[in-house]
Amino acid sequence: MRHSKKTKRMRFTALLLFGILITANCLKAQNETKDLTIFGQVKVQVGKEVTKPLEYVWIEIKELKNITLADSLGYFKLNIKRPGAYKINLRGIGYQNCDTTINLQPEDSLNIYIKAANCNINDTIAKHDIKKGKIQLLLVGGFVPILFNNQNDFEKKYGLKYIEYGDQPPASLECLALYNRTIFEYLDSKFGKSWRLEVRPDVIGFQSH
Repeated sequence: MRHSKKTKRMRFTALLLFGILITANCLKAQNETKDLTIFGQVKVQVGKEVTKPLEYVWIEIKELKNITLADSLGYFKLNIKRPGAYKINLRGIGYQNCDTTINLQPEDSLNIYIKAANCNINDTIAKHDIKKGKIQLLLVGGFVPILFNNQNDFEKKYGLKYIEYGDQPPASLECLALYNRTIFEYLDSKFGKSWRLEVRPDVIGFQSH
């Protein structure tokens, strides 16, 4: 009878150890396959300036076919299987496609830069327009232009014109914002801050200036 109880205890102990071993191996396998999270921010180079993106930017790890969209401030996160060097592609409307290789490590925080394309409207053009007395504030709309109630009065009062592009502007939003910021500074220097209470709120770059 004692021998039987001892045998049962040995069998129970063996089964318990076997169960612990299986559980440990499963946990180890889970830890080995758990994705690593990489955090980052996309920033846009517009001439000599660096700013947040005003358009959507897609970030893709080609080897993993892993793609994500940066938020309105340019922040994003990606999941990878293991640390190492990965080819990353950035693309978006109004930007130059960017392919780069980055060594990704766990809990990395990345700053990735993408260049604005076709920046033929910028702060230099704005300064030129100010000298010529042809001051403009740039907007991007849809198929049908929007007219605000006080728009004509504002244009006459401050000696400028609103220029509203359709849904396909001639330059990236960052370039248009760069132009407008130069005009904002000119208006501040000439009229103080009063114009800001009357300007159209949808002028590119006004809300963040």
